[in-house]
Amino acid sequence: MIARDFDFTLSGVQSKLCMKYDAGKSRTEAALCLVQHRKTSNRKGPPDCCNGFETAYLPFAKGHIIALELGGSDHKYNVVPQFEDWQGKPNGEWRQMELDLTAKTYAGHLMLVTVSYGRSGSEESHDDAFDAFQTDRIRDWHDPRIPDAFQIRVWAGNGALLDGIKTDGDFDAAVKKLELGKPAAYSRSFALGKGMPQPDRGMYINQHALTVTEALHTSMKRSESLISFLLEPGTMNSVRKEVESLAGVEATEALGLQAFPIMHAYQKGVSGPKIVQRIKKRKLAGMSTADDDDIGLPPAKKPKT
Repeated sequence: MIARDFDFTLSGVQSKLCMKYDAGKSRTEAALCLVQHRKTSNRKGPPDCCNGFETAYLPFAKGHIIALELGGSDHKYNVVPQFEDWQGKPNGEWRQMELDLTAKTYAGHLMLVTVSYGRSGSEESHDDAFDAFQTDRIRDWHDPRIPDAFQIRVWAGNGALLDGIKTDGDFDAAVKKLELGKPAAYSRSFALGKGMPQPDRGMYINQHALTVTEALHTSMKRSESLISFLLEPGTMNSVRKEVESLAGVEATEALGLQAFPIMHAYQKGVSGPKIVQRIKKRKLAGMSTADDDDIGLPPAKKPKT
């Protein structure tokens, strides 16, 4: 089946978007859109995912297959469950792809996103998914409503190609015409499998590490703050050892844990400069401090010139 959205308007720009979907499973198989760059401020939140997957309190967002800033729309068949940070943070690969395509050179091109659903489990109720997620934050996700792969291709082309798409056959013919023409100006694929991608996985492992740190802090009956505890030599080694024992965490992931991301999971307002000041005070007081590799402070920002 084909859904068209040539009416959605944002920042004065109308979308020109065609979506091919499986009506029986209520899921989008592909979306083809004219790339039109526009600002996305002061907009409503996206609609629910077309396939009925509820994202609330889970590590997912209502993700646009084709971003609004690239010419997509809030049509329900342009929204699927996507891992939240992977699709929304600048260090997420999906978000980086979207930022790549905001380059002026892609304006007026045609963007095709093909969506695959290879997860072989059964559909979970939201309550069951929520309970399982609370027990294991880095669990695998088998629900077949969650896409497991995407292919993104962009061609120089004419938006008029979209005008005649009314049926699945029209959609397929338009795609074939693009494929037989000039090579794609941009191409990227994402194969997620059943696991959680970065940076979401790293964030939830740091949350695991925070829970471990709090338990150690309590069991050792320490009176100093949790952040001071994390700055002590030896603390991170103890945390890494405990995290490595958690199901699903790889040894390399546990060994790579550092104190600053755990501090940030504990207290959102913590910053590199604040921790540097704490370290200086510790040293002035003659207190030993963990080394740089254990703390993992972010690089200092260069002053503006």
